Amino acid sequence: IDAAMLMAPSVHATGPRGAFSVNGALSYENLYTLNGAVIVENLRGSAYPLYIEDALQEVTVATAGVSAEYGRFAGGMVSAVTKSGGDIFSGSLRTSFANDYWRSLTPAANDPKRDEKAAKPGTVPMYEATFGGPLKKERVWFFGATRLRDEQTARRTAVTDISYLRGNHDKRYDG
Repeated sequence: IDAAMLMAPSVHATGPRGAFSVNGALSYENLYTLNGAVIVENLRGSAYPLYIEDALQEVTVATAGVSAEYGRFAGGMVSAVTKSGGDIFSGSLRTSFANDYWRSLTPAANDPKRDEKAAKPGTVPMYEATFGGPLKKERVWFFGATRLRDEQTARRTAVTDISYLRGNHDKRYDG
């Protein structure tokens, strides 16, 4: 969704923590929907990442001339629709890898990558799979998707300045 937004006219990543501003509106004035349900988080107004990237069929970014049926926003509107099954079996499988230490150093003095004795996270694989097809041709279809990732991030405690690894087990399912 973020990549599709950056290709749209009048969209700039100038809000807090890189949030998107559309047509000069504040970043929390945008509307994000997934299959018609609003997925806007309340604090900064950005989209909750409740979707599986490989399960998205289309992403529409509207920056002007948006129909009044959507309402509740002054910036832009982003609408995402997930895939559905069809009369032909199809699917995908993808693996990507990430590591916190592949990013560049920050100017912050407490960046854990500057300390050679700090705990270092390993490479984190992320698995995504989709599969869909007919239950009964031209009548009933199914579609399912999953994303599995066990993430590790190097952090430091605020007062004692001790390095540690923070884990996050991200499991998403869509049907």
